[in-house]
Amino acid sequence: MAVANRYVGDDLEVQLLVAGGTQILTGDHTTFEVNWSIQSADVTAAKDGGVEEKPTLEDITASLTIFDTALGGTAIWSNLTPGIEGTIAFGPQGTAAGKPKGLFRAFVQGKPISVPFNEGVTRSVEFRGQGTMINDLDNHVWS
Repeated sequence: MAVANRYVGDDLEVQLLVAGGTQILTGDHTTFEVNWSIQSADVTAAKDGGVEEKPTLEDITASLTIFDTALGGTAIWSNLTPGIEGTIAFGPQGTAAGKPKGLFRAFVQGKPISVPFNEGVTRSVEFRGQGTMINDLDNHVWS
């Protein structure tokens, strides 16, 4: 594949949509990961000779890591209390029309902080998906 078709994550935008408005979570981010998978049920019978499974429920998790600043990032982090529910909208290539868009309902599951001795301090937020993926990144775009 040609190098010209590759991109880096500097245009990523992650939004948390809640009743009070939209919170932009990216800007000084280092990593954003979404894991969209399916659970399965064992339907193996005695004579099958091997494990047989059927797909059942969707499972979505996500995490975002951002450099912490000493300049009042409190507005963002105060809205990311574990248990807060909303909708996550994300665009790996930004939010311009025609760019890929992912969307799922979630709640904040945790928000760890890492304070290393001799490196940048980072904060993370972990999301637990609710229900099914609303907009599949590979099939939906920003309008």
